[in-house]
Amino acid sequence: MSDDEREFAAPPAAGCKPTRIIRISAENAPANRSRPTMTAMPVLSSQPYRAYRPKPFTPAERGHVTVLFGGLNWRAERLLQGVLENMGHSAHILPTAGRPYG
Repeated sequence: MSDDEREFAAPPAAGCKPTRIIRISAENAPANRSRPTMTAMPVLSSQPYRAYRPKPFTPAERGHVTVLFGGLNWRAERLLQGVLENMGHSAHILPTAGRPYG
């Protein structure tokens, strides 16, 4: 093997043959031997990141919007439902997740 021709192979695991050998020689090497340069990623926006802000819940929506919640202790769920309904909102507790029937 000459100076301008080399073999690269991953070391084989115990008892296994190498799966792939790559031969690199001066003949099939690229003409431009300079290192590739890194290019910067394009900037998509010059604005800083802002978190999502939902629209405010208005008093006009109280009559036809139901607040769904769950996953709390049963006492906290009942307390939260009572507070919301006392303020004029419609509130509903979601059932506890469980195994499906069948």
